[in-house]
Amino acid sequence: MAENYSNRTDLQNSATSTARFTGQTYGQGAAQQASQQAVRPGTPPTEQQAQQLANRIRPGARPLGRPSERPNEPITAGAPFGAGPGPLQAGIRPRFIRTNRTIEQLEALYQAYPRDGILALLQKARMMEEVDQMKSQSQMLRSRQQASMNNQSRQNMGDVPMQNRNPSGGQ
Repeated sequence: MAENYSNRTDLQNSATSTARFTGQTYGQGAAQQASQQAVRPGTPPTEQQAQQLANRIRPGARPLGRPSERPNEPITAGAPFGAGPGPLQAGIRPRFIRTNRTIEQLEALYQAYPRDGILALLQKARMMEEVDQMKSQSQMLRSRQQASMNNQSRQNMGDVPMQNRNPSGGQ
């Protein structure tokens, strides 16, 4: 086969030729050989490559209760609430920008058919959107105030480790 394609180095390497397995049920050997024609098996890894793969840190390999790798970073860093940078500051881009499709559709409908009923629905939808925005701004303000109070209380407690703190306030 390699002689037909002299420019194909993957076909000339004997390590990448198709492997024949015996002892399979009828039809499996032919199917396996056909799949090897479509995607040739590669050369086996060298000893050094195999060792590098074995030394990689696998998910779940580190214990869950280990000390933090970022002890000075708030647990809410990257979240849209709490202490620390928000998602945009942390480099987390939103998947979409939330828009109110209802308002857009009502505006288009009102431009096509300027009726009092459609205008009333549009005004009501805009008012509800403003109320939602005010609620989200209020929640954001509350979370910032809470984070500020948490930081203040941490500063007041000093550098006393958690296990040495007395709940009554003394050390």
